[in-house]
Amino acid sequence: MGVVAQRHDQGQISFERTNDSTLVVQFSGPWHLQRDLPAVSVLLSELASWPDTKRLSFETAQLTHWDSGLIAFLTNTTDICRARGIAEDRAGLPAGLRRLLELAEAVPEKKGARSETAHISFFERVGNMTLGYGLSVGEFLTFLGELTLAFAKFFRGKARYRKVDLLEVIQECGPNAVGIVTLISFLVGVILAFMGAVQLSQFGASIYVADLDGIGMVRDMAAMASLAAALAIPFTTANGQPFPDRDLILFLTFAVILVTLVGQGLMLPSVIRALGLAHAGRRESHTDRAEEYDARRQATEAATERLDQLRVERHLSEDIVQPLRAQHRERLRHIDHRSDGDDGHRRLIELHDEIELLLIAAERQQINQLFRSGRLNDEGRRRIERDLDLREAHLANQRAEQ
Repeated sequence: MGVVAQRHDQGQISFERTNDSTLVVQFSGPWHLQRDLPAVSVLLSELASWPDTKRLSFETAQLTHWDSGLIAFLTNTTDICRARGIAEDRAGLPAGLRRLLELAEAVPEKKGARSETAHISFFERVGNMTLGYGLSVGEFLTFLGELTLAFAKFFRGKARYRKVDLLEVIQECGPNAVGIVTLISFLVGVILAFMGAVQLSQFGASIYVADLDGIGMVRDMAAMASLAAALAIPFTTANGQPFPDRDLILFLTFAVILVTLVGQGLMLPSVIRALGLAHAGRRESHTDRAEEYDARRQATEAATERLDQLRVERHLSEDIVQPLRAQHRERLRHIDHRSDGDDGHRRLIELHDEIELLLIAAERQQINQLFRSGRLNDEGRRRIERDLDLREAHLANQRAEQ
């Protein structure tokens, strides 16, 4: 005997098998359409477990109430029995239920009563969408007009409303706005990250985008969000009593914001000096320049050694080797003067760079004059200008690192 477990306020179904290949379906409890009734698949499972079933009968001694939900179940049961060739005995059903089943079977389904899915053409769909958008725009304009009139009445003092209801709506807006506030904070963080990446990339400091975004969100967005949350606290609760400690919450919020925005900024230099980081950037820059000058020196010496090897391997004349050797010696002398820290050498290097920039400016002026007079085409001028720009940029970088 199989029983389908349901709640006590729901209809239940159970099965009992006799010796003459008869399956007895037992209904109990209230069988109402509004409640979760057993599905017909339960009967199908029971019949599948006993394929030699020849007859199906019903027992309703424990059935308390029933409606169309039980009729639908029995209609499906009849269809299953007809498909499987099983005889159905309805003697155990209530008389009223049997008459309703006979009436349902006596009146056949009217042809064409079922709604058929009509094929809608592309142009008809476009037309329906256009009409839908038009109606939506009309409804939006109507809403906007009504909202404008309501605000006009509110500001003129002619709006009729209960202040208690307004306070309740304002109070509910606080927790309901958590999602949109979170989304706005995320979008503002993305905007800060994008703007910071654009600006920091110009200085080769793109790795600090996350730091900039974090500081901006903590210092600015945290303060604004805290202030908005504090001001969103209603004056009274739902029962009309004053909100407890609202003034204290506002005072503490303003105090925290003041300390966060002003106090941290004023204390930052003292914190940096206390941590011994005041000259950390300068020391790091000095170390980087020392490593760079050492690398330049080794590279120049390696080039000079390679030049001597090429002179022997290819039997180069002094007319070729001597200018190249002098050029590399001059580069090595400049590197030594820039890195030894001597004031005299530093002044000589500064004077040399200044004269070099003046010479580049003279070359540029002459090139422009030749171009304007038609003795130099634009393509040649651009190539020369590019060489002058590279030399000028190299000198500017050298002067900036000193």
